[in-house]
Parts: sequence; structure tokens; C-alpha cells
Amino acid sequence: FKFGVQPTINISFKNADQLPKKTVRVPGKQPQDLIVLGGNEVVNGTVDISVPAGKKLEHLGVKIEMVGQIELYFDKGNNLKFTTLVRELESAGTMTSSKSY
Repeated sequence: FKFGVQPTINISFKNADQLPKKTVRVPGKQPQDLIVLGGNEVVNGTVDISVPAGKKLEHLGVKIEMVGQIELYFDKGNNLKFTTLVRELESAGTMTSSKSY
């Protein structure tokens, strides 16, 4: 996204206000509250991509990935990250208006 149209991307989970959260601190950035999901929970939500009016966005495809992280209680400095789910929302093409998935 450095050299062209800057879309606005918003990801929202259904019932996000009822899901447990964890505050994550990254050096040099503001702390973020991230949703914590268990292995058997159903994930529902929407992805909204807004393209500025009168602009077009050429893309190589739109996909969403659920990335998990395991943090052991006794070894918090050693995390294991993994991808559990990848969904392709749209194949390569051009967007000229906003879309919701």
C-alpha cells in the first residue's frame, strides 16, 4: 500500500464486546486489546474495505488469516505463532468502490 491508493480496512467480530480480550504491548507502539478465541469457538464477522471516491485499487487478491499464538504460563518470552485459518475473499482484480465480506 505504499505506492498507490490507500484503502481503509475494518475487521469486526460478531459479539466482539462479549469476547475475552488481552492487552498486547509492542515496543514503540500503543498497547492494543486483542480478542482471545479458544480452539472450539466459531468466528463470525465482517471485513469492510473502503476505497476513496473516484480512485481504483488494483490488488492481487483479498484474503483473511487467523493467526494464533500460544504463550506458556511459565515461559512468556517464548511464543509459538501459527496460522489456523486462511480464507480467500476475492481473487485478483480491481476495486472501484467499497466492499464488505
